[in-house]
Amino acid sequence: SKKAKLMITGIASRSFRLLKEAFFNKEYGYKTTHFWGPVFNWGIVGAAVYDASKQGPEIISIPVTLTMLGYSSVFMRFAWMVKPRNYLLYACHAFNLLAQLVQLQRGVRYQVCIYN
Repeated sequence: SKKAKLMITGIASRSFRLLKEAFFNKEYGYKTTHFWGPVFNWGIVGAAVYDASKQGPEIISIPVTLTMLGYSSVFMRFAWMVKPRNYLLYACHAFNLLAQLVQLQRGVRYQVCIYN
């Protein structure tokens, strides 16, 4: 109906305006570490998922994977303890933790097969 279309258009317009304001905000917009930090944190998750799906286990570095597990564990705790809680940062590091656990499992299985 015409009323529903107008309502959806209004919601979309308002949402776009709010996103645009947030993106260009001087305190936390695209020119700050508040924007780029999460972008690159999600990049770590993407790289781990890509490696798990496209690369062989012989490229996995167990020390780096363990370091990434520690890094994500620490920042999950930070995201949970900070006030207000940062659920997006927590989710990012939770996904990274899972991705690194998959990589660790693949790397350990590969190392065991090599040395047996």
